[in-house]
Amino acid sequence: MAGDVRLKREPTPAQLAGVVGVAVLALGVSAPLVRGMEAGPLAIAAWRTAAASLLLAPAVWRAPAPTRSEHLALAAAGAALAGHFALWFTSLQLTTVLRSTVLVCLTPLWAGILEWAVDREPPPPRFWLGAALAVAGSGALAGGHMEGGSVAGDALATLAGVLWPLYLRLTRGYRRRANSLAAMGRVCAVASAICFGLGAATGERLAGWSADTWALLALAVALPQLVGHQGLAWAVAWVPASRLSAATLLEPVVAATLAALWFHERPGAGAIAGAGLVLVGVWVCVGRDRSGAEVPVGMRGRPNEGMLRGGPMRMGGARPAQGLGPHAQAALKRAWDLRERDPSGSAAEFERMARIASERDMAGMATHLALQGARSAAAGGNDDTVILLGQAAVQYASGARNPAKSARKISGLVAELRAGGHAASAEAIETAAKGRLGLSALPSPTAASGLNRSAKRTLPRGCPTCAAPVDYEPEYGEDGVPDCRYCGVGLLG
Repeated sequence: MAGDVRLKREPTPAQLAGVVGVAVLALGVSAPLVRGMEAGPLAIAAWRTAAASLLLAPAVWRAPAPTRSEHLALAAAGAALAGHFALWFTSLQLTTVLRSTVLVCLTPLWAGILEWAVDREPPPPRFWLGAALAVAGSGALAGGHMEGGSVAGDALATLAGVLWPLYLRLTRGYRRRANSLAAMGRVCAVASAICFGLGAATGERLAGWSADTWALLALAVALPQLVGHQGLAWAVAWVPASRLSAATLLEPVVAATLAALWFHERPGAGAIAGAGLVLVGVWVCVGRDRSGAEVPVGMRGRPNEGMLRGGPMRMGGARPAQGLGPHAQAALKRAWDLRERDPSGSAAEFERMARIASERDMAGMATHLALQGARSAAAGGNDDTVILLGQAAVQYASGARNPAKSARKISGLVAELRAGGHAASAEAIETAAKGRLGLSALPSPTAASGLNRSAKRTLPRGCPTCAAPVDYEPEYGEDGVPDCRYCGVGLLG
């Protein structure tokens, strides 16, 4: 109902660490399980993803249907996942468990390059330092156990690692709008169809194995596929893909331990030293920056030096006393000036400002700015961008200091979109908001209680956060506090 504003909060760092840790442990058993099967690589990949898609069918049924662009992205993600499994499982027939898992887990490098190429946002220096240490440790880990390896097996494992961050990135849009279970169910169905088709075309045996192999397949679905991949798919909504991929470098340590116990592939001193270096590299990669901020994947953006002044805002804490610095104030003014001249051309500027606000944990401001970007995109008729920015606003709102207030702003956008003929976009954003914020229905855009009109007499000349002049009639929240039109922050401090 309209007054139901109990909202879900972002997971704590301890919760994130626990989920990622369990997921990596579950992934670590994958290679030893595959090594113990008598089935071929395409058959293993086909049955593993088919079983996962069947188990996740209820989540797919309940989730909203993908848009046309999301259908294409999920199909491409399914092909990437099929390639990842097929190449990696083949490599395990040609090289050792240790070498294969080390090389398939060199994903931080590929993830960082992918983010740089697509987003034009290179990972921070701390990431590259950690990735370099982890890659060096992985090399020492592999070099400490050369027996049973092959160049072909190593190359296939490396290519499989390249496909993993691509799969993660392709699924993130639908995962934000629906949920990770539905996204994985759809992607696994595509991957299964591809692997079954390739297996049939190449004459690979797709059934008729021993009970032991079927039991190992069941474990491969329950542990690596559901617990491992699903855990990472959930965490990727909160952790940048490059850093999450760095955490999977722990997988070779788990796999090497199991391989030593099950297959007597015992690493030497060099491999043990390499494992320690991997752990150090992972710690550096996934550590927080000096501000303590962690940016959700897909919402990353690094402000120029000096763009934001003052210390970072903690969620639920006080705003920075100095608000936005002069560079950010000027950038925000440019965004609004551009909107005044061209209502449809400022979406990118508002998206950039929203990312900057998010990096400083100004979640309420980030919500407001993302919604302004969505309005700009709607004026230009770009429904895909409207949905993307609306979903970004929902994600920011889930961590806002006053989530009920942010929910009302989202409700206002939804109402405007419906009135303006963007019903599909409105429905997509409303569905995402109700799911992410835990609402049975969006609240009314207009505050329910009386407005504190006496506050007009005490309005400042300029916004204390963005310094914009208060020469307009501000909107008042249900608490009677007027909001800045430009940055969305309360004008009374």
